[in-house]
Amino acid sequence: MRKRRAYLMFSGFALMAIAGTTVGVNTYQQHRLAPYKTAKQQKVQTVVQNFPTTVVKTKAQKADDLKTKGIETPYDTQLTAQGKKPKEMTLAEKSNTYVKMTLSLSAEAAAQKSSTPNPDGTSATLNHINQAEQNIIDQQTPIKNRAEQITGKKVLKQSGYLVNTLSIMAKPTQVKQLSAIAGVKEVHIQSVYQPANSNDNDLAQVTDDWRSAHGGDGSGMLIADIDSGIDYTHPDLKLTTTGSKQAKLSKDSSKLFQKFSSYGVYQSNKVPFAHNYADNIDSQDELKDNGITHEHGQHVAGILAANGKVKGVAPEAQLLDMKVFSNHHNGASTDSIVDAIEDSVKLGADVLNLSLGSSLTNYSSLMPETAALNRAAKLGVVPVVAASNDGRASAEQSDLHTVAHNPEEDISISSMSLADGAISVASMEGTQTHALTTNFSDSAGKTFSDKVPVRVSPGIPDDFWTKKHTIRDNGVPWSDEGYNYDETKKADWISKGFNLATDAHKIKIIQYNPDPVANTTVKDMQRTAKKNDVDMVILIDYKDRSLPSCEFAPVDDENAPAMLISYQSGRQLLAKVRELAPDYYGKEPLPEDASAEDANKRQEVANASLTAPTTTTADNQDTGKMSTFTSWGCTPDLNLKPDVTGVGGNIWSLSNKDYAQMSGTSMASPFVAGTVALLKQQANKQHVNLGQGSNKFIKNMKTLLQNTAQPVYSKDGQAYYSPRQQGAGLVQVDNAIKSHTVVTDAKDQDGAVDLKSFSGQTKTFTLNIKNVGNKAATYSVKGLGGVATEIRTTDSKAPNEVGIRTTYNSNGDALDTTSLNGVGTYYYRDEQPYLDLVSEHNIANATLTASQNQVSVPAGQTKTVAVTVTVPKTQAKQSWVEGYVQVKSTKDSEPAANIPYFGYYGNWDAGQVIDKPAQEKGSIKGWGYLGDSHYLRPLMTGNTGIASNEYVTQYTSDNDHAAISFQKSSAHQSAVDL
Repeated sequence: MRKRRAYLMFSGFALMAIAGTTVGVNTYQQHRLAPYKTAKQQKVQTVVQNFPTTVVKTKAQKADDLKTKGIETPYDTQLTAQGKKPKEMTLAEKSNTYVKMTLSLSAEAAAQKSSTPNPDGTSATLNHINQAEQNIIDQQTPIKNRAEQITGKKVLKQSGYLVNTLSIMAKPTQVKQLSAIAGVKEVHIQSVYQPANSNDNDLAQVTDDWRSAHGGDGSGMLIADIDSGIDYTHPDLKLTTTGSKQAKLSKDSSKLFQKFSSYGVYQSNKVPFAHNYADNIDSQDELKDNGITHEHGQHVAGILAANGKVKGVAPEAQLLDMKVFSNHHNGASTDSIVDAIEDSVKLGADVLNLSLGSSLTNYSSLMPETAALNRAAKLGVVPVVAASNDGRASAEQSDLHTVAHNPEEDISISSMSLADGAISVASMEGTQTHALTTNFSDSAGKTFSDKVPVRVSPGIPDDFWTKKHTIRDNGVPWSDEGYNYDETKKADWISKGFNLATDAHKIKIIQYNPDPVANTTVKDMQRTAKKNDVDMVILIDYKDRSLPSCEFAPVDDENAPAMLISYQSGRQLLAKVRELAPDYYGKEPLPEDASAEDANKRQEVANASLTAPTTTTADNQDTGKMSTFTSWGCTPDLNLKPDVTGVGGNIWSLSNKDYAQMSGTSMASPFVAGTVALLKQQANKQHVNLGQGSNKFIKNMKTLLQNTAQPVYSKDGQAYYSPRQQGAGLVQVDNAIKSHTVVTDAKDQDGAVDLKSFSGQTKTFTLNIKNVGNKAATYSVKGLGGVATEIRTTDSKAPNEVGIRTTYNSNGDALDTTSLNGVGTYYYRDEQPYLDLVSEHNIANATLTASQNQVSVPAGQTKTVAVTVTVPKTQAKQSWVEGYVQVKSTKDSEPAANIPYFGYYGNWDAGQVIDKPAQEKGSIKGWGYLGDSHYLRPLMTGNTGIASNEYVTQYTSDNDHAAISFQKSSAHQSAVDL
């Protein structure tokens, strides 16, 4: 389970080590902070929140600093990218390490000035834009010089077109000095972004019939693929004669931009500009993704605009290959992303697709990448951003469970997709699955495991699949119930499960144990397998779920071939292997004088073979469901995100040389970006004014997509999925083309209603209904489905593996104490023994009523309707209230307009931020407990007789006998945070 800790700092020490543990997600949440009295106070508090630091000068401070080892900080991702191990570093060590930071400056960027023209591809305009940008950069000189003086480092990057920023390596301890420079508005730690990982077009109404009827193919549209690179030589990346005639960015215009910028290349009329922003290298090998991010950008490009065996959403659109992920290291930097956004705007992009994300931690609307997206939107360019793939923040990815104690603990949406000017995209499942599968056959050639879905390491020699192999598993594991013949032993940190004497030149089956601390990741297993001369290691996933993606090492002199199979496939394979191996289950007992070699052979299957993996297609059993991996909103200040949903689960698209299936909001985002391109093409073609080229376009486009989207219905919960998961629903391009109705929240003209936090049983909001058609229309106004809420039910099949629990009787006496974290340390606290399963259900007896059941709106005019949501007295406080309002014309040919609403019934600020000390009943996390550093006993002044350790039963503190002391408080005169 992922844990997210806040950083409340006091005198250099984390409060969690003194008064308990923070329960909420992160202190970036505005509703958790006291209001600022002055601008100066705001700047100081921002520094403290975002940059936890400590300085060690004395022995006492050094001892205290040792206790901070492993405390998470906002710059851990950068430290990891530098090859460091932040979990092994203290706060002082982190504070003294250089990380990349961005200084956002107070002065306007060039694009904010009315004198700077909008890009049009001409030499004169490009020259004007470049000069305006250079003027801003020249004005940064005094700030640049002072920043270099403070840090002792040279400025790395200066930007001046969409944002006015400069980047530099600095220590967290230098942030206050940098913030104090005249002209500096805010200092940001740069984020490290990761990729947010054919028949499906029909789900959004993008059918061949629709293309024929409307001519909607993306011709004349230019889409920026800001990702890991495109291999333009793929046969599906092409324009037909129709697309070529209407191509927006010509070869001459591309060359002109390259002349002004001194970088980039023209690749084809389909990909007229490409540049590697991560490494500033423009050879073809460096422009395409060589596999470090699994050809992610190529897959996205196919969804956007493939035009061959695979048809993208906008097949005749051109693509900008804006590569921000390096082939040589993981993650994309803020600098690369901002540069790619700026150049995309200069080149005339209509749509930006960003299938990447990072944690919501330390989100600010002043972040350079967020500011760049918002300013691009004001120029009429539409940014489409993946919501990310973190599921619910308190649970594991692709898990419908939660351990959240406050509602914000499940917010996991990517920070960049929160930009006001961006369309944030969630994911639902596609119609089909495409999987690599292999067959296992015995010595007689008879198949004993058929079409097993697999993931395999790249570079396995062709002759591997034609040879005969001996298959051996890792042995039967022991559990409390005895031997478990359904599984095999998992990899351990010592041997990883290999034995050179028995495993050499064989295929070894081992239970997957993806523990980086135990060094048993896939790559670790490949290396160890090679050292033991193993032909291949087959890893069985450790839990029952869909086959996850994983990072393999290519097969070479140091890495053996590897294969990952699912938990259920592994159980079936083991059963067959053990059925064929004579010694399992005692079918053929060994003679008493049998040698050890004979014993080993009788636990193996000899002369077995595996077929080379091939792609098989099947119906997706989860079609019509929201993807469990899709990240949840809303924003910390209760605004709705994500905005809409695209198809992102099990999507078949391009790889560099062939085709591949991937899943993620990374796939849903280009689905929506391609739809935006189609809608803009149609608006231009039909001379419909949506504000193209202005700041009105993004709002109009987003509202159009939201109003005409189809909310996704959950058959499991008999209710529509939460707007916090799906936004307005799945985009529907045909509905958007036909619609003449615009429905918005009257208070802010948005296509979603944010009810915020409310405590009364009723909540009223006002809708604007605008008729943009040329004839009067009459509309009905009603709820779509019921008024819904999120419910949590205990799942007895899902033990809570986080923390410790104690069972109490009605008198509050402890009956049974059980460790759930495997450490063996027990505290007097209350913890739920099982996880909660989350689902959406309609609230019984809740109602949604409109002030007018029907409203007539003349052509070109707007009418308002008041809508009231009422919840029953029995509805629990501190709960979500949400759903959809449908505005439907009496004309059957007019698509319905839907608008989501959501709010928090109760006090959004009432959630517990600081946990109770671990010795108190009701402690949620069980952290923040000072204890004897030798015996790991809690510090106390009395004896309760309740177990504090599995070997010691007389040293547990309670509410009446707890004591905190920093000196001479235990046998070894030192304390640790338990």
